[in-house]
Amino acid sequence: MITYNMKKVLIVALATVAVVLAGCQTDNRSDYEKMGWKVGIQSYTFTKFSLFEAIDAASDLGLKYVEATTWQRIEPDKKDAFNPWWMSAETKQKIKDKCAEKGVEIVSFYCRPSKEDIEKESEQVEKIFQFCQEMNLILTTDPIRVKSGFGSMEFYDNLCQKYGVTMVLTNHPKSHGSPYWNADDVLEDCAGRSKYIGASVDVGHFMRDGTDPYEAVRKYTDAGRMYHFHFRDVDSEGKDVALGDGAAHIKEMLAYMYEKKATPILVFEYERDQEEPLKYIVPSLGFLNREATELLKK
Repeated sequence: MITYNMKKVLIVALATVAVVLAGCQTDNRSDYEKMGWKVGIQSYTFTKFSLFEAIDAASDLGLKYVEATTWQRIEPDKKDAFNPWWMSAETKQKIKDKCAEKGVEIVSFYCRPSKEDIEKESEQVEKIFQFCQEMNLILTTDPIRVKSGFGSMEFYDNLCQKYGVTMVLTNHPKSHGSPYWNADDVLEDCAGRSKYIGASVDVGHFMRDGTDPYEAVRKYTDAGRMYHFHFRDVDSEGKDVALGDGAAHIKEMLAYMYEKKATPILVFEYERDQEEPLKYIVPSLGFLNREATELLKK
């Protein structure tokens, strides 16, 4: 398999071209940061590669953030996986050292407590929050919905407050049995909870489920819970495309959040053409740079 490192020179060159074509110079690439947005890569985009290669890519593109995914291998050609339950102290330090070297922060990670963990009232769930506290991570998740007791949103909110960990509820497809494919269910579970419980928008999954992600963004923003994105655009056939090339009203989302002073984390996540993990991220970053610059002029 061709590793990310072997493509590094070409990818950086393409990124530079994309920024120039978008009408942005390199010194303007932090305009989205001036708006309070943390922009990065969801490492699942690098599922054919490794977490470390996602970190390398983020650094090469001038991005400061990565979201990890449970079970992804950490380094090329090694078996160790990103796992909150049995990761060794040595591996945790290796990840911290890699991030420090590249100037990149693993700001969050996706993990879903299993149905078995919930039903057995396993300590495994609390270990996830202990891990997040130790590694300073936001938890992106979509656990099964339980009305009360162990596994309820009250239970999770208590853990969030106990460990100082933010948890965002993301949407996977309705066809996959996602507990949060409906934005109204996300808002219902956020209502009345502490500041540690928020919403995440996966633009692609909402689009393919027939939900307008722009409307979800409006609802979450108005409720003060618009914390996080799995960011991409999607065309009329439901295929992942670069920002601005699809039908997801990305410009309107960005404008609304800027108007309302929402400051989410936006991690690019692409499931299409994963043998070329930056194929859509490079032009998307150019689009985002241009839009941020234009919004700041208003």
